[in-house]
Amino acid sequence: MSNFKIEKDMLPMKGHYFLFNAGTAPLVPYLPTFAKQLGFSTYIVGIIYTFLPIFGLLAKPLFGALGDRFEKHKFIFILFQVLTIGAFTALYFIPDLPKNPSVELSCGDGETFFHTCAKNSTELDHCKVGSLISNNGTAKCQMSCDMSSTAMWQTVCEHWKIPNYCFTEEGNLTFTSFIPKEQIKTEKGCAYLTIDKAKMFDGKEYVPKCKRLAEVSLPCKLFCPDKRVQALFGGIKTGSNDVDLQCSGNGTYYASCEHSEQELQTFAKSFAGENDHIECSSVCKIKKPWELPNICDGWEADDTIQCQPQKPDELPSLISFQGLVPLDKTERVAQCLYFKLAQITTADGAFHYPSCPSHFKNNKTTDHFHSKCRLTCTNDEMNSLFEAPSENQESHLKHYQFWLFFLFMSLNWIGMAVVVSIADAICFEKLGNKAENYGKQRLWGSVGWGVLSLLTGFLIDKFSKDNDNKDYSVAFVLMLIFLSLDVIVSCCLQYKQKKIVVNIFENVGILFSSWQTCHFFLWTILVGMCTGLLWQFLFWLLEDLAKTESCDETVYIKTLQGLVSGIQCFGGEIPFFFISGTILKKIGHLHSMTLILLGFGLRFILYSILTNPWWALPIELFQGLTFGMLFATMNSYASLISPPGIEATVMGLVGAIFEGVGTSLGSFVGGILYGQIGGPATFRIFGCMALVGCLINIMLAFCKSFTKPAVEGTESDSNDEL
Repeated sequence: MSNFKIEKDMLPMKGHYFLFNAGTAPLVPYLPTFAKQLGFSTYIVGIIYTFLPIFGLLAKPLFGALGDRFEKHKFIFILFQVLTIGAFTALYFIPDLPKNPSVELSCGDGETFFHTCAKNSTELDHCKVGSLISNNGTAKCQMSCDMSSTAMWQTVCEHWKIPNYCFTEEGNLTFTSFIPKEQIKTEKGCAYLTIDKAKMFDGKEYVPKCKRLAEVSLPCKLFCPDKRVQALFGGIKTGSNDVDLQCSGNGTYYASCEHSEQELQTFAKSFAGENDHIECSSVCKIKKPWELPNICDGWEADDTIQCQPQKPDELPSLISFQGLVPLDKTERVAQCLYFKLAQITTADGAFHYPSCPSHFKNNKTTDHFHSKCRLTCTNDEMNSLFEAPSENQESHLKHYQFWLFFLFMSLNWIGMAVVVSIADAICFEKLGNKAENYGKQRLWGSVGWGVLSLLTGFLIDKFSKDNDNKDYSVAFVLMLIFLSLDVIVSCCLQYKQKKIVVNIFENVGILFSSWQTCHFFLWTILVGMCTGLLWQFLFWLLEDLAKTESCDETVYIKTLQGLVSGIQCFGGEIPFFFISGTILKKIGHLHSMTLILLGFGLRFILYSILTNPWWALPIELFQGLTFGMLFATMNSYASLISPPGIEATVMGLVGAIFEGVGTSLGSFVGGILYGQIGGPATFRIFGCMALVGCLINIMLAFCKSFTKPAVEGTESDSNDEL
């Protein structure tokens, strides 16, 4: 304890690391899931995080060089802190993407249903699906469906029984009837001729069944070659208007009344003992628009020419109604969800039952009812399930919310990138020849990150009323408080640039002449890719696992994510930041780089086999290697190879390669893979890639040319070697 002393000159530096990381911790880890809640897909989030590091790639060396050239490190440092605060705050006010989900309306086995399909089964939230299926209640959905086919209107008119949309007004129905003589009957002054079979003029034959046709009576002219029928019903040439086409029970028949009892008895007796058919032609007058559809439905003659729509151009392009959906009838088939439409209510308040022509279930023609619909339901779980697959990736670019999110994310990323690179340059300048003590300064950033990550995750869950839509307000408030305090502390920072180099770019160019430095840059890209996947999609993976393991896990998902960040900091980063200088002195940078790749490989492989998200907590101890040791190794080596006077430029260059190339590629590739093959497989691929890099580093360790000094003029000890 006697050797312990406080470096007062470094206290503001420690304060900055603590406050800046404490201010960014409430938001940075949660921004991908915040974007998900706004309505963006993994692909879009991956694309956004692909461009952000590229902006950092440009900003870090640019403003680092400006700071070196004009001796304005502190001014740029504070300016970009203020920019970060403003950009973060603006994100809070971006509204969600418009949610206008679509489904497909179809017929099957006599019922109407609508369905939606995801790209793969992993995109469907099985918790919400299970909740819907177990719900005995109903939901009401306001639907607006495209009616691009006249056959769809035929279904709405005939089978839904909505006369407003019946297209045939006045016209004639012409067909040939086959009347069995033994079924000719007379009763109460009327003669009845039952129709056994009907043939339309296009040659197709149908069984004239009766379906809800009791109130319909069509006046017909009947033309029969049988003289007995002619005598009672009219001549074969002129016919008679005294015949009505009616139905009773399940049969359709002609009826003719106002005859004397003697005529009827004589007529009936004349057919006694005969069992063949009478073939008659008839022309029936259609007066009301729903009469023909009722006949076409009962006879199952939808595909005959006479039943086809007559005036489709006069019908609207959309049909709107409110549908009643029994939730327990929800079915899942692979990546699709099917919902039964039990009842509909039209704009006039009338109720209808949307039945479908079951005799078309084996018909290859799909246009009898296959419609795209927009809908909004009273059940939020249903709405969220429809929203996921309804938007294609390109459609996000049409919304101003995407461009606002992209703009403010770009500004805060540039702000953070410049602040981090300038802060590290200032820190190494103040440390002088004690660069190995960088980790002891930087660990205070991990302390701030860990404390606020734990607190933020718990508070988000605490103040969120909806498990699917978390309230991030508390995260923005904490960000504003701590970053504002950081600006105040940074203003008190005593710093003066000591070294000035005029020809910055010539000195930077010398770095690329060393094989060791080029290898270091390639390693930086590889660990940057792994870090990009970790930053953008670890929390996404945990949320997906929470929904897979148990639906109750989503209640505490932000608390779990906060614990993850806490363990990363206190169990991983802080210890390794503290001992990083000692480790680098003992094993050198090359072996340290090998260990870091090994840590990434093992960590990602373990993520890929997780089934319970809570088992991620012990895996987070790898953060010591993959972040604490990583940043100490990367920044200390960057400081060692930096020519005097351009520390901020080189630190910015290394940071730009790490983020602008490495994390950008990791975000882009990770976003595509995550959307195509899922989270576990994506982490497994990245883990194998890191292990391959680890093996290459091990082989390089046996190559003497890679153990020589990387920078001429430095001593050949373990600190300046790869």
